[in-house]
Amino acid sequence: MRRDILKIGGSATLLPFASILELAGPRQRAQAGALAVDFKSLDHAQAILLLSVARTVFPHDFLPDEQYTKIVVVIDAKATADNAVAMRVKEALAALPNDFTAMEEAKREEYLRTLEGSPFFRLVYEETIAGLYGDATVWSTAVTSNAASTIFPGCRRTSRSVNERSRTLCPR
Repeated sequence: MRRDILKIGGSATLLPFASILELAGPRQRAQAGALAVDFKSLDHAQAILLLSVARTVFPHDFLPDEQYTKIVVVIDAKATADNAVAMRVKEALAALPNDFTAMEEAKREEYLRTLEGSPFFRLVYEETIAGLYGDATVWSTAVTSNAASTIFPGCRRTSRSVNERSRTLCPR
């Protein structure tokens, strides 16, 4: 949206408006990705919050919110299948600060450190690892954007397949 505004006007008078849009970036991006899915257990506000948690735990600027939305869908399915999981997720999301999605990344990280070791954090952590690093699309995006080394330092671009690369060059 910001690029569209700059294309239309292109004048310096629009730059303050573009800066305002940039400040609202994390929340806006999260809403755009999560609203396109019908969740069974979570409402959309909870889904947006969960997406923000997953993105904070494993932040990758080169990945669109749609990749993180896949993780939210998996957690929502687990919550739908198991009332205990649903309660755990909903209680943890309700306990997050009201402005969590608007907080600076460092503040979100600081808050999430207090949850490390909790069943909720473990669930989000494990599903995010599986959802991001087990997805060939993520590796393909990382390689084409030369961001593989940001996922695992030491990863390097080769002619091998994405799956082979993730197992041999980028050990967990």
